Amino acid sequence: MKITTCSPSSINTYRSCNFKYYLSYILGMKTPSGKSAVLGNIVHQVFEWMAKLKKKGKTNVDPIWLFERAWDENPHKDLRRLTSS
Repeated sequence: MKITTCSPSSINTYRSCNFKYYLSYILGMKTPSGKSAVLGNIVHQVFEWMAKLKKKGKTNVDPIWLFERAWDENPHKDLRRLTSS
């Protein structure tokens, strides 16, 4: 097996559970995102959009509107079905 990347999270995963490492990094299986990760992705998207708009000189866009748009576009927005991580 050829190792192409090595991150701290992959090392920690390997140390805690070899099988989880195999499923995640060898087979590429993804685990469901937790509430914090989903919300973090949505907020990150809003900040990214705000930065791009600012570069274009558009600073009068409502951040709440951006948040609602990012929320609507996120495929994992139903946080009631997610477990905390």
